[in-house]
Amino acid sequence: MRLLGLAICVVAMAAAWIPPAYAVQDDPKDETDVKQYFAARLADIDNRNKDALSGYLGLLKDNIDSSALADRVLDNAMRSGDMAAALIAARALELKNQANGTTSILLFADAFRRRDWANAEIAAAEFGVKSGYGFAAPMLQSWINIARNKPHGFEISPANEESTLAFYSTDQRVYFELAAGNLQEARSLLATFRGMDADFARDLLIQAAPIYAANGEREFAESLIRGVADSDYLSKAAKAHKNSTGASLAPLKGVATLHTRLAGALIEQNAPDQGLIFARVALWLDPQSDAARRTLARALQALKSDDAAQLTWSSINMKSPYWPAAINEQVRYYSGIGQHETAQKLADTAFAQRRDSAYLRLLRAYAQEAGGNHQQASLIYEQLIKETQGNRSDPVQRALYLLFYATALDKSGKWGEAKLHLDQARQIDPKNPYILNYLGYGLLEHGEDLSQALAYVKQAHALSPDSAAITDSLGWGYYVTGDYTRAVLYLERAVQKSGDDPAINEHMGDAYWQAGRRVDARYAWQTAKLLTDGSNAERLAQKLDIGLAKNSALNKIAPIISQNP
Repeated sequence: MRLLGLAICVVAMAAAWIPPAYAVQDDPKDETDVKQYFAARLADIDNRNKDALSGYLGLLKDNIDSSALADRVLDNAMRSGDMAAALIAARALELKNQANGTTSILLFADAFRRRDWANAEIAAAEFGVKSGYGFAAPMLQSWINIARNKPHGFEISPANEESTLAFYSTDQRVYFELAAGNLQEARSLLATFRGMDADFARDLLIQAAPIYAANGEREFAESLIRGVADSDYLSKAAKAHKNSTGASLAPLKGVATLHTRLAGALIEQNAPDQGLIFARVALWLDPQSDAARRTLARALQALKSDDAAQLTWSSINMKSPYWPAAINEQVRYYSGIGQHETAQKLADTAFAQRRDSAYLRLLRAYAQEAGGNHQQASLIYEQLIKETQGNRSDPVQRALYLLFYATALDKSGKWGEAKLHLDQARQIDPKNPYILNYLGYGLLEHGEDLSQALAYVKQAHALSPDSAAITDSLGWGYYVTGDYTRAVLYLERAVQKSGDDPAINEHMGDAYWQAGRRVDARYAWQTAKLLTDGSNAERLAQKLDIGLAKNSALNKIAPIISQNP
């Protein structure tokens, strides 16, 4: 079947692109070009982007008027990060009057880098018309104005205060003032971003703090990055600003921040292919930006380019504020593919370099748990809890450590001990949905105090209604207490939110069965079986064969548990 598919693919490729010159049947160059095109297409299909790009680019140089080739060059150039090749393709499409959103992004960035303001303005205008992100065009124009030493001219009218432009310009307005040297104006705006749980907000604080430090406002600068970066980063970054940009924000860095934010938003909105384009351009504009590098790695990972993502993560320097997150992503990647020794070594090495980092200690514990070493993870959590007793740390942080410790104990078969620590955590932080969820779900699974268990998961769901895991817990709580109608309602919602979680799909199947929907039950179990293996898959196979007979042992076996906070 594979050979047949390949043959059909080759025929389709032949029909897709045959340059006019091939009308001359005996021209040996034509035959070579056809072979080169087929080889490039096969590499393209196999996601060997660099090989595909090399083949397409060689052909495009001799067939510059081929829009199809230019499109393929552009796509593979962006995936492989060859911005020079991407620019060749963008210009070829522009000559054919087939410029699009991607080409206008590239042409704007190229003109901006070269300080070609006339062409930058043309590209910004085209970006506003030809891309789906036209709302950003006024911000691009403002960056052109700043780079030309003019007032940025950016304003939001009262009628547009709730617009997409208003939302995505919240941080850009501060960057405009930082680049223009209006530090007092920027200072008044920065207060909004402290403590905000959003990547773009943290990126802004990391960019702004060194500028204030370089201008002699060290105390204010340290207040901006508290909990985001350390003093060592601040000192080095402030010195770099003094040496390179006169203690203000360089326009190239500023416009890169806009592309980084748009890239991050697109990745979150399940459009990583578009996010990749903006992330590539952001890093092209500002090669030193670890914020752009981090976002690029996330896009690559979302596109299943795991090796490229890991290389990008590993290129982030240890002194960067983004380094802990980079180590976290690498550890989770290697744990996810079963290379637990590699993951543990990475976590241990990182911790050895920053022994004062609680974040890296937690990452070590995660790596140990992922590898099945719950005892070692428990020791790490236990030590963190002891330290919070001695230094009167934030009680919310202590509650989280207790939660993590309890999960490790539970996975070690020590539910009794785990329950005690979960209850301690609940008393410290009674509105933490993850603590309430784990405690309630654990009680349900062990058949203990079912009314109280259901009350806990109800409370967790009220605090975090969008969580698939917590919605699953509530549905399962109704299932365990015999309310199958409500169980189906909430478990269907959980499946919609999670999609490919085997535990939730198994729960859904069980609820359907008890509600009398036997066909739907088997469909849900089959979905769960496809998503898991080992003993879990064997149990699901039994359910598919015999269902849930009354008082069957299958009714008493706990389904797959995946309730990690």
